Amino acid sequence: GLRNQGNTCYMNSLIQVLYHLPSFRRAVYALPTRADAPPGTSVPLELQRVFYELERASEADLPSVGTELLTRSLGMGPRDVNEQQDAQEFARTLCDALSGGEGDGEVGAVFEGRLLNYIRCTRVKHTSEREQRFSDLQMQVAGCGSLADSLREQFCTEETLDEYNTRTAEHGTQPARRGARIRQLPPVLQLH
Repeated sequence: GLRNQGNTCYMNSLIQVLYHLPSFRRAVYALPTRADAPPGTSVPLELQRVFYELERASEADLPSVGTELLTRSLGMGPRDVNEQQDAQEFARTLCDALSGGEGDGEVGAVFEGRLLNYIRCTRVKHTSEREQRFSDLQMQVAGCGSLADSLREQFCTEETLDEYNTRTAEHGTQPARRGARIRQLPPVLQLH
């Protein structure tokens, strides 16, 4: 496992999950790095090191693997590692750092899906659609008995836009329904 630096359990848990995703691990190992980079300055190199040490921990008789150089490369100081942080925000920060902040490349592609947002007028024949990329989906769990219930009853449910919240089309202001559909699932679906 990974040694806790203070309150880095959120980070350690996420890194161990990511390590166990073969497609993510391959993408991280494929990232270009410079062997002469000073320790603690390259996020890709430091995550590669952590993954390599996790692979070899039992052979090397390591009880745990340190993440100090990784947190330093992410710009996290002593105060940061002693504060509990949000795992989802950290996941985005890590993936952005691994992909140069653009979310592209093999690392980003592991989690990238496509969502179709739409607004459909109810009285006239007009629909507006917009496709967007996503790296995770936020799911409502309160009042839902299961993940399938949350998807069906919350995520996929259309919202009615009424007299207080209407859609303007070429036919004037019209009542409408708004919703979202998953157009393309990512190889690994992250639910938050």
